[in-house]
Amino acid sequence: MELFRSFMGIIIFALFALTSFFIGQMLFGLTDGISVLIAIVIGIGAEVTYRRLSNKRNDQNKDSY
Repeated sequence: MELFRSFMGIIIFALFALTSFFIGQMLFGLTDGISVLIAIVIGIGAEVTYRRLSNKRNDQNKDSY
């Protein structure tokens, strides 16, 4: 289960980072460096949020037993 959560975290990070990079470049006309930094921050934020929600859901399931 931990392997699945790690894999999903990587996928979520990649999707949010790539999407925000392209949005920063195409819509806002940001330079490569700024777009990369913003994309990394957004990707990390999305992955951390996923982990927190996943841990919270996992803790609730343990309490129900």
